[in-house]
Formats: sequence, structure tokens, C-alpha cells
Amino acid sequence: MKLEDEDKNGGLNTNDEEKGEFCNENEDCDVCTIDEDDVEKIEFNRESFSELLKKVPLAEARLYAQMSYLGALAYSIPQIKIKNLLRFHGLRFVTSSLEKKEQESKADEEKALVDDQRKEEKTATGALDAKGNVIAEGDTEKSNRKQINASAAYEIAASASSYFVATREEVKQTVADDLNTTKSSPCEWFACDDDQSATRFFVIQGSESLASWQANLLFEPVKFEGLDVLMHRGIYEAAKGTYEQMLPKFHAHLKSHGDRARLQFTGHSLGGSLSVLVNLMLLIRGGAPLCSLLLVITFGAPSIMCGGDCLLRNLGLPQNHVQAITMHRDIVPQAFSCNYPNHVAEFLKAVNGNFRNLPCQSSLS
Repeated sequence: MKLEDEDKNGGLNTNDEEKGEFCNENEDCDVCTIDEDDVEKIEFNRESFSELLKKVPLAEARLYAQMSYLGALAYSIPQIKIKNLLRFHGLRFVTSSLEKKEQESKADEEKALVDDQRKEEKTATGALDAKGNVIAEGDTEKSNRKQINASAAYEIAASASSYFVATREEVKQTVADDLNTTKSSPCEWFACDDDQSATRFFVIQGSESLASWQANLLFEPVKFEGLDVLMHRGIYEAAKGTYEQMLPKFHAHLKSHGDRARLQFTGHSLGGSLSVLVNLMLLIRGGAPLCSLLLVITFGAPSIMCGGDCLLRNLGLPQNHVQAITMHRDIVPQAFSCNYPNHVAEFLKAVNGNFRNLPCQSSLS
């Protein structure tokens, strides 16, 4: 599949998208594979491990160091010293998810204040019954008490009923809806600008909150953006909410700097996975031109997608568009991969039918 006017639309060929085919039948669609037998343990010595290493330019090493530093800051956003960030790193702090939360909180407080004022006004003018007669103050309290008790009883009954009737899918959908919201972030984030290069950095922290662990545990394959690429449902839902939160900041930067504007994403652990998804969603949804999206740098991010290499190719992106930096004994990057021992794969397929549709599990059907 080819992109149509990628700089203008930043999206996919609509004909191919309607077909739902993201990989050509004759094309090797790089889905993850699983061996019939458990993977043998591989041991490295100094010489064999050194073969896995490569030299990188000093500028690239400095970029990794800078992204690592920003990723660490994402875990302590309130303590970021804005003046020092600009003075020592040349980065101007723009905003964060915490500021958005504060704005939402103030809006809720103002709404509550208005509601209270309206109630006071009604009380001052006297409450009226259905026939328009003024109700005595004592009678009003009794009436309200009855209404409150009835309302509370209804809420309790409805909640209990929902608890017993709700299916597993309804519960999962509720969790997904909580993750996919603009009012809160499963993982906090902040944005800062390098004004010289017209680059805006978006930095996302890893799993620190209850919501972030809800995202981790909503572990089942779903289609990514309606394409034939399967991925982790919980992290995808979290990415949708994060995308909508960041979207005004994307547009503002692109409008301010035009063709010079660049967007770069980074994050640690779950934040790294969210960075990859938000970056790709920007391109697929036409939120930013291809030329504005710099490579994504992640640190210890879990595998969340089946067929990612094929997706990058068809979006016109090189395979190295995602730079995943991992410690060699870190288990997190492998946490959601499909390369499971047979007994684990069989268990996942037994407890959740969605895993039976994974291409990499077909050999075990």
C-alpha cells in the first residue's frame, strides 16, 4: 500500500483502508512468531555480547541521554525547575497533564459554586409544590429527606443490580472508557520546546497510578485504528485519551512554526508504549504531516503490537522510526509479547477467546 499525499493528509490510502488489508498477500507481514518448543536459554560472554553493540555518533548518544533525562523528570513533574530546564538544557517548559487536571478541577468547582447559588436562590424565594403553593420550611426538609432517601435507595439497588448482571465484557468496557478520557491521564506527561530547532518534546511517564495499572491489566488483542494490526487493548485505550489531551498542543506548535515544526515523543515503560501509539495515531489520523514526526525513543517499553514492522512500512516510516532502548535483563519489554511458552499460550487462549485470533498463535490451534 502507498500513501496518498502523505505530507498533506498524513494518512493511509483510503481504498486500502476500506479493504481492511494492511499487508499484501504476497508480502511478508512481520507478525511475531512462536516456536513449538520453549525458547532455549541463550548465554552471552563478553565477546558474543559485544557483537550486538554498535557505535553511534556523539550527537545521537547525546539525544538518548537527553531523552533519558526528560523521561526521569516525567516522574516528578511538580518538582521541575522551569528556569533550570531552560538554562541548562535549552528547553522551554510548555505544559503538563497536571495543569490540565488543575483546569478541569477549577471548572468543576466553579460549576458547583453556580449550582449552590441557584439552590440558595430557590430557597430564598420559597419552595413550591406541584400546585404552586409555598411549602413550609419544615415540610420542605421532610420532603427533601424523603426524596434523598428514595434516591439513595434507588442508587444502591441499581448499583447492586449492575454488579450482579454486568458481564465480563461490560466490566472491561467500563475500564476502557475510564482510560479513554481527556479529564485524567493514566500516565502523566509534560511538553517542552527547543525553540532553536522548532521541536516540541512530549514526555510520558510509566506506570505510577492505579489507572496505569488498569491499562496494563486490560490485556487482550484489539485492532489498532481499524487496521489489521493487533495490539494491547488497555494501552490503546489509554493512548486514545492521551492523544486527545495533547492534540491542541500538537496543532498549536504546527501552526506556530509551519514547515519547520517537529514533534518528538519519548517515555519510559508504559510511557514509551504510549509515545509510540500517539505518534502513529497522529500520522494515521492526519493530525500531523509525516515530515514533522521525528523518531520515537523509548526506554524499557513493553511490546504491545503484533505486526508493527509491517505497519511502519505501510505508513512510509523506516523500521528505526522507533528506537527502543532496553536493559538486557529487563523483563518489562517482554511482558506483553507473543513469544510465550506453549503452556502459557494455551492458558491465554483458554481464558480469553480473543487470543485465538492472534496470527502468532495459529500454529497452536
